[in-house]
Amino acid sequence: MIRNAKVSDIEVLEKIDNSLFTTEAYNKEYFKEQITNNELAKVLVYENSGEIIGYLILWLLFDSATLVSIGVKKEYQKQGIGQQLFDESEKLIKEEGCEFYTLEVRISNEKAIKFYEKNGFVKVTTKKDYYTDHEDAYYMIKGEI
Repeated sequence: MIRNAKVSDIEVLEKIDNSLFTTEAYNKEYFKEQITNNELAKVLVYENSGEIIGYLILWLLFDSATLVSIGVKKEYQKQGIGQQLFDESEKLIKEEGCEFYTLEVRISNEKAIKFYEKNGFVKVTTKKDYYTDHEDAYYMIKGEI
């Protein structure tokens, strides 16, 4: 089941995020800010039998949306959970009337790049020295949602 994240989910979300992303991992304060204070943010969780398995953070900004982060516990990857979260995010984007969906992704993250391209994103440019460890990022966009 996909639902909106709650404050009580924050600790689990941080654990999932930190297990997947080492250099750009989010902390509890970041998740709390997104869930409670950021009016532009939507935080979704994928829950199965009371266990949070994955999450997605999305920002809705006027006529565009930005995928901030998506993550699924390693032991549940390749089961379509990320795709379900992504599909739900697109429903939200359509409801909000957004025309574009954007994201940044590490140029070394081939798995994610393939996922995004499969879902209609195209590379627009490279953002040099984007991450704190100085790795570049591809800026990707999907139009006509």
